Amino acid sequence: MWSFGCLLGELLTGKPMFPGHSTLNQIERVLTWTGPPTIDDLKSLKTDFGKEMLDLLSKIKPINRKQWISSCPA
Repeated sequence: MWSFGCLLGELLTGKPMFPGHSTLNQIERVLTWTGPPTIDDLKSLKTDFGKEMLDLLSKIKPINRKQWISSCPA
């Protein structure tokens, strides 16, 4: 569902929903939008690398979605 929403958003705007200069930066941008993962989310990961990466990024504060939407170019 998430990927379909991102794909639809990109088709409608003609721009990437979460442009980033690296994989880590894209994950950071997604977490800024969705908020940090829960403890259960972190426990469900199968790799240590994924756990460490999300644990570091989980300290990102979610943004105000209305402000983000209003700042998007039309």
